[in-house]
Amino acid sequence: MNEFIIVSFLTERIPDSFERTTWPFHTTILAPFTTDLPPLEVQNILQQAAKEIPPFSTKGKSRELFGRDNTVSVTELYKTPELARLHMALFEAFSDHAAFKSPDWVGENYRPHVTDTQNRQLRVMEEAIIQAISLVELEHTQGLVLYTCELAKPA
Repeated sequence: MNEFIIVSFLTERIPDSFERTTWPFHTTILAPFTTDLPPLEVQNILQQAAKEIPPFSTKGKSRELFGRDNTVSVTELYKTPELARLHMALFEAFSDHAAFKSPDWVGENYRPHVTDTQNRQLRVMEEAIIQAISLVELEHTQGLVLYTCELAKPA
């Protein structure tokens, strides 16, 4: 069984891999899930779900503490209609194929956020531009970026 997460990296360059303890600056679009589907099939589902959603932006809404012990510093994002649409398209596409590790934080309960990194945090009212989404396989200590899908460009 493979474990994945779908994110949008908020960096100039999308990494190929990274240590799970030092995530690059990103926003989570679909929380971690496990599935028996092979990675190529997961990629195809992601591609189909996101194919008609154009790039968009949102902004930092508030500073919050997330995590089991409320120790993870994040900037919660405004859940714009575009961000909600992208999340719900992916959530619905994977619901029949995946087990979500935190089912209370997907679907209608999704709280978009950007987790602080060692050297960066999104400020309240700072813009976050979502242009692409990446499928990341979560291995023991590594995050492996398997695929990045550019969001649809308006015609």
